[in-house]
Amino acid sequence: MQINKLVAAYLILILLVSSVLTISVSSESDPPSFWNESWSYRQEIKIPVSTDNSYVKYQPIDIRTEFEKNCWAKNENEHSVRVCCWDGNIWHELESQIYHLNFTDADHIYSCGLVFLIPEIADGKERYFIYYDDNEKPSPNYIDHVSITDEYYYYEPISGISVEGDYYKITEDNYIIYVVGQNGS
Repeated sequence: MQINKLVAAYLILILLVSSVLTISVSSESDPPSFWNESWSYRQEIKIPVSTDNSYVKYQPIDIRTEFEKNCWAKNENEHSVRVCCWDGNIWHELESQIYHLNFTDADHIYSCGLVFLIPEIADGKERYFIYYDDNEKPSPNYIDHVSITDEYYYYEPISGISVEGDYYKITEDNYIIYVVGQNGS
């Protein structure tokens, strides 16, 4: 009789543990709601680094992406590709760029290179998704953070003594980060 009670207790314990494991596994793999219902497709991006350390914030991720469906894209600037991060509560659209487009026809690609930065909200629990569509979408219109201009400089503090030169000025968000001299005296 005592063996039957032990077996029954063991079976109940197995059922409880298996139901807890099933719940935790299914909730972890459940995809969040769509970031934007205007986009037809999404694929989860598995990034090659752990984001639970603060040193990975703002680090670039550069990966090759193959689309499960055709993705609308005319070029690197006109395309339907968006990268979004789900932090468990809300969506964050991340600025991204695509390159090395492989076309199936004039307006669709099947793969490309994809670059984006790990966001500040990264804590190791966030999930990354690429959204795309097979129909035309508006261009992303992300802010251009870096610019390069051809510049000229002339300064004559004392008559007959001057500094003159041509250079490239590289700015990031309106701060000069680098200057490359071309020629001068």
